[in-house]
Amino acid sequence: MAGNLASPLHFILTGVPGVGKTTLIKAIQQELQKKGIDCQGFLTEEVRTGGRRIGFDIVTTNGQRGQLARVSEDPDIFQGTRQRVYRVGQYTVNLLSFEQTALPTLRTSTVEKLMSQPGNIVVATIPVPKGKPIPLVEKIRSSSTSKVYEVTRQNRDKLLSEILPELSSCINSMGSGR
Repeated sequence: MAGNLASPLHFILTGVPGVGKTTLIKAIQQELQKKGIDCQGFLTEEVRTGGRRIGFDIVTTNGQRGQLARVSEDPDIFQGTRQRVYRVGQYTVNLLSFEQTALPTLRTSTVEKLMSQPGNIVVATIPVPKGKPIPLVEKIRSSSTSKVYEVTRQNRDKLLSEILPELSSCINSMGSGR
């Protein structure tokens, strides 16, 4: 999620799956929007049936929703689409839905440009490091303009009150020419 402000600063959330990163991002977005700050981007939300995670949806900051992935052995899970099947673990990815829902929120710039362009504050999540490092993720994680917060079950309810003052201070200093 990015707001049009004056210089780059990156508030990065990381943590294990299901710990509350998306919930925290939504709360940050709501607080920023209450202050009249434009937020652009998308989230992924779990889709559950009977208490069991069956996949993920993409939800844009303006409320558009699309299917991202579902647990399936059936390559025709996304009916009506004759597309190559992409899998991530147990999930079949709906690439067409991702392209139609998420990509328009990023069309103006690549992630790297967004993060280096003056006038943007970025609030994002990145995966917990495991296995082979992902170069772009490690570049974001180690950037001098990134502040990384690890979300845990113990701190997730307190992080909003820690992040918002820092984010507000950044926004205010950018608005005054920094």
